[in-house]
Amino acid sequence: MEQLHFVLQISFGWQESHLHQFETQDGTRYAIPSEFDAWDGSAIDERTIQVGKVFNRPKKKIVYEYDFGDSWMHAVVFEKKVDGESIELPGEKLGKAQESVLSGNQRAAICIAGARNGPPEDCGGVWRYCEMLELRSRTQASLSEDDRERLEWLGDWDPEEFKLAEINKILSRIVVKETVENSGSPRPKAGSKALSNARLLKLAAKKRPPQGGYDGKVDSTKPE
Repeated sequence: MEQLHFVLQISFGWQESHLHQFETQDGTRYAIPSEFDAWDGSAIDERTIQVGKVFNRPKKKIVYEYDFGDSWMHAVVFEKKVDGESIELPGEKLGKAQESVLSGNQRAAICIAGARNGPPEDCGGVWRYCEMLELRSRTQASLSEDDRERLEWLGDWDPEEFKLAEINKILSRIVVKETVENSGSPRPKAGSKALSNARLLKLAAKKRPPQGGYDGKVDSTKPE
């Protein structure tokens, strides 16, 4: 489950700056123990659980929540189980540009489709994000000083941008791990060549606004 978390982080261009959790419909929670939250043992350590143990039937849906302050909620749905070695990729969606990226060794994840950019870290949640989109459509004359500062913080971040080939290039370098249940120590498969998760997240976060919100004020000692 920890790898699924990193796949989602890379796909959205996030940097694992905040806490997260998975939650099933029956209230079972999966997360990583942290000194910053009230870890009371009610959540299962996601590093010890395989994805197949959680998604144990087709169409099962769970919630992935990232950043308990901004509270980005995602529905993760298990469509069907496929053979990772023999899966036929949808060429009409991926195109020729993906062939070199998707060829070669077994990979942890492949993105087959998507649209638009992930929200910037620390932008304030859904409502503040919608405000930022509205600001981008306004004339300079109608903007306040605070509005201009927020747009300056956004930089050249483009809400419409979605680069499938780039995402898959980064996903292709995730270490494929074999989770040893109850050990807390997922281990890479022998012979895998990949970058660290931190480095992958840094690559995925290129052209993103700086962390900490548009005013730059953030408590770096306590993630949300």
